[in-house]
Amino acid sequence: MAGDSEWNPPGWPGPGTKMRFLDRNGYDYQLAEARELFDTKATYTVKNVEVGSWHHSFEFAEFPGQRFNGVMFEECEPPARKGPCTSAWEATRT
Repeated sequence: MAGDSEWNPPGWPGPGTKMRFLDRNGYDYQLAEARELFDTKATYTVKNVEVGSWHHSFEFAEFPGQRFNGVMFEECEPPARKGPCTSAWEATRT
């Protein structure tokens, strides 16, 4: 089912989910490539997710055909709750 943008594994962000780049985690080369494309203050829309036995990756609508290590991103919460992309870690620090 890889490449099928309609497939959404249970418990994982699906197509249309807004994500934020964390600017941390992943292998050094993955992080370096992502830093050239992503901004930590912007949100990105999931086009597809691939979940393996020991990894997961996202394809974003803004960068079709490219996959990025999922550990470098977090799901944005709806603005009505805490504001766009407030991570659980940041919420504990306020």
